[in-house]
Amino acid sequence: MHRRFRRLSIVTGLVALFVAAAAGSAHAAVEVKTLKAIDNGPHGAILQGEVTLQGSQPNFAGFEYGETTSYGSESEAVIVPKGSGWYYFQVRVSGLKPGTTYHYRAGTTSGFSAIYGVDKTFTTTQPIFKAEHYPAELSFGTNPADLPVIGVEGGDLTCSTAGGSELGSASGSLTLTPVFKECKFAGFSSATVSMNGCSYVVHAEEGTSDTMDIACPSEKAITVTSGNCAMSIPAQTGLGQLDARAANQPSEGFGVLELDLDISGLKYTKTNDGFLCPFNGTGTKEDGTYGGLIAIVGEYEKGNNALGFVPTAVFQADQYPATLSGQQTAGDPLSLGVEAGGTLTCESITASGALAAEGATMSLAPAYSVCRLFGLNGTTVTLNGCEYAFHAGSVAADTMDIVCPAGKTITVSAGNCGMSIPAQAGLAVEASNDTSGSPQKLQLALGATGLEYTKTKDGFLCPFNGTGTKTDGTYDGTLSVSATNAAKAAIGVGVSS
Repeated sequence: MHRRFRRLSIVTGLVALFVAAAAGSAHAAVEVKTLKAIDNGPHGAILQGEVTLQGSQPNFAGFEYGETTSYGSESEAVIVPKGSGWYYFQVRVSGLKPGTTYHYRAGTTSGFSAIYGVDKTFTTTQPIFKAEHYPAELSFGTNPADLPVIGVEGGDLTCSTAGGSELGSASGSLTLTPVFKECKFAGFSSATVSMNGCSYVVHAEEGTSDTMDIACPSEKAITVTSGNCAMSIPAQTGLGQLDARAANQPSEGFGVLELDLDISGLKYTKTNDGFLCPFNGTGTKEDGTYGGLIAIVGEYEKGNNALGFVPTAVFQADQYPATLSGQQTAGDPLSLGVEAGGTLTCESITASGALAAEGATMSLAPAYSVCRLFGLNGTTVTLNGCEYAFHAGSVAADTMDIVCPAGKTITVSAGNCGMSIPAQAGLAVEASNDTSGSPQKLQLALGATGLEYTKTKDGFLCPFNGTGTKTDGTYDGTLSVSATNAAKAAIGVGVSS
């Protein structure tokens, strides 16, 4: 049984109170972090968070989400174990609207209260069928847990469906020739489905409603025979309630388009009503239904997108050399998390650099202003020649490196605290293109964990626990980068969804 986060908060709060009272102990203040959402598609996303463990007491954590800061929906609850320090958790949410911005926040229970992290947002993508490498070999099958079911008068037709087709051009709809296997109708042991040259035509294009047609040669129809029952399903167009969910696996050489059918108003004709057939006579009706999930796989050469969305963005400037400039976004500022829940934040973080040629790594020199570590005013961040190097390619995972001259590090001084951040590679980042304004921008959303840092000074009132090197730092937030060449916006989208 799936547990919902908010519904558990009162119960777990009572349990927490009794446990704490029995133990005669008090827990330290609980902290919650809302992290960046990942893997967001047309209808779902993975929400991420962190929470401080509450000693000897296990607990629950989860998310609230919705189209406004009133939220209105709760994720499944995650069990948070006993212990100390920070605990990372994630939950996938589904059933969302395409092309919609959602607010969300992480939360946990402590005593009678629910403790929440800050509000963040993500936007679901628009579903679209897209192929950039032609021809592409297509094959499709069905999810055993959600087989396609054609519902008609007197019973259901259930089959294990498979098939294949070919995508030959960049325009037009997706045409599939299904093969029905292992069919049963209304309790009969078997049924035979003959396509007679008919096919499915799927329309799942950006800006349009997802629909499916049944296309047949002249005077032909799909026929179904089962015992003394027989019916036909003729050509028809605009079958609604089709939800196309596209995904892509570029490193594996295939793309996936899921067709979630929930169709009503399907036309069919009862052609035979023999002994024990549950039909009520023969004739044409338009009250059929068609439900289930069909997964279509498009194989293609590595490096080309055959089906669905491209999950990573390509940084590409239309003119070279290009001058780069960037700044942290106001709604998702950059923050560096270090030991004991401390966070380094700056009111202004900008970056500048240059792109010399197409395909080059994007190097940016950041500048930090009005910074605070552990809330201490007067925090100074010194780059010492270090830069950020971003890799935002069409196949490789998006990553960021911290690149420093030999023997140099980024240094941070805050009151009696001091630390340094050395050169390191492969920090997680997610690149996407923002084409809503002018100039267009590349959004670099950081979600790095395992950041290395060295505590170099732990003086009076510094909350560091001694000095030394740790690898539990985090770095998140969004940097928006634009490119210009001779005062002309030069940033482009290499491959877009």
